[in-house]
Amino acid sequence: MFHLGKNQIPHRCSGCFDSLRIVESKLQLGVTWTLHGNSLRGVESLTSSQPLNVHRLWLAIPSRHDHLETSNPQGAGIDRLISEEKTLEVQVQNSDLLLEISAYATGNGPLGRGDRGPLPLHLILQTKSFSLTPAVPKRWERSLTTH
Repeated sequence: MFHLGKNQIPHRCSGCFDSLRIVESKLQLGVTWTLHGNSLRGVESLTSSQPLNVHRLWLAIPSRHDHLETSNPQGAGIDRLISEEKTLEVQVQNSDLLLEISAYATGNGPLGRGDRGPLPLHLILQTKSFSLTPAVPKRWERSLTTH
């Protein structure tokens, strides 16, 4: 069960809690979105009411872009999903979790088909094996910027 705080916008993500087994635990997922020009920033937190071991937490960002470039200016990882028309820049900041970032090429399978055209590349953010302590949130921020 997820509880959202006042003024927080619920969101859905592809497989956010894949393989997460919850036994009488209450999770709280808080998300605050802000929009500045061409950049969308999400500040997220995950809190449990009791000790909980998580084996895998992941998030997929589906895209219509066809390739990925990764850079590390001043130690800040920036992943750019690029196509002929546009670039989507994804950056994770201030994360309490060690997030691994990878690309998934969907091919011609169901995950590669969107209602407005193909979705050839998904950016995957995931972390494995971490613990939640009661009332101690795990936080992370991510920004999505178009160019």
